[in-house]
Formats: sequence, structure tokens, C-alpha cells
Amino acid sequence: QQALEQARAAGRKDQEARAALQLAGIHIGRMEEAKAEPLIDRALELAEHSGSIVARASAASSKGALLRVQGNSEAAAGWYTKALELFREAASMSEIAWTSRQLGVLAWEAGDSEKAEKLLRESIRLLAPMRERGTLYVWPRAYRCCRGKQYVLEAALHPPEGDFELVYAVDGFRIYATP
Repeated sequence: QQALEQARAAGRKDQEARAALQLAGIHIGRMEEAKAEPLIDRALELAEHSGSIVARASAASSKGALLRVQGNSEAAAGWYTKALELFREAASMSEIAWTSRQLGVLAWEAGDSEKAEKLLRESIRLLAPMRERGTLYVWPRAYRCCRGKQYVLEAALHPPEGDFELVYAVDGFRIYATP
């Protein structure tokens, strides 16, 4: 909150947007969507006026994350797609990889395995120079919102705790899932 106020006082719209997104991310992590939403909307507005491509991309990505938590996967994919285009324009490789992974997981959840594979391969291809492997671990998780009835597919590049089995393997690309 303090960083948000300092950026606002300094007239730095890009830094204010960044601080708002960081605070919104904390609220999303706590499943406090109502507190996150106005911060993200403000960050989207600030990012547009800041002239920063990365600020616009980050705000779009955060909007996608919020919509995903709220259970609106289709709208989330739209915002993640916008973020991906902007991150590509900014040549931000780690963010391109992360956003491609998010879109890949959403495609997987929607049953579009062909699109999911393409996006997840792109993510892994970009992460490989950063010493990441061609492996993805996925598992379902219930969100507190929706009384635990909303499930999403979580994903990680390194094995989390628990049992996983190989469910897909092609050309060194592997997906492991919980049994």
C-alpha cells in the first residue's frame, strides 16, 4: 500500500500500476477477488496512460489471473492472449513463457489438447535456455470461492509433493498428472 501511495505522489503511472498489481496479486492469493478487482482495473487504466508495454501486459495478465480465479476461463484466456501479444512486443521471454503456460493450462482444462500442447511446448522451449526441462506436472485444485466446487488445473515445471504418473510424452515433452 505504501509503494502505491509513493508512486501516486511521484506521478509515476507505471510504478503506480506495478504497485497496484502487486497488491492485487496478494489479494488474489488470499482469494479476496473483490479487493483485487478495483486495483487491477486501476492498473489497466494507469498502464494505458503510462506508455509502458510491459505495464500494459502485466495488467492484462493480472486481469486474466483474476478472471481465472473467478471461474471465467474464457475471459481469462482473452486477457492472457492480450498479455502474450504485448509481452512478445516487449520481447520479455520469461513472461512470454509464463503466459504461454497459463494459456496452455486453460486450453488443457477446456479439452483442447492440441492447442495446449502447442502453447506448453512454446513455454518449455523458451524456458530451456533458462535451464528448465521439457516436463510439466499438472493436478486439480479446488478454489475456496464457489464453495470448493470450482476446480482448476494447476501446473508446475518441477515435481510438487505427491504421486504423479506420465500421461503424455512426445519428442522429449512430458506431462505428468496425479492418478
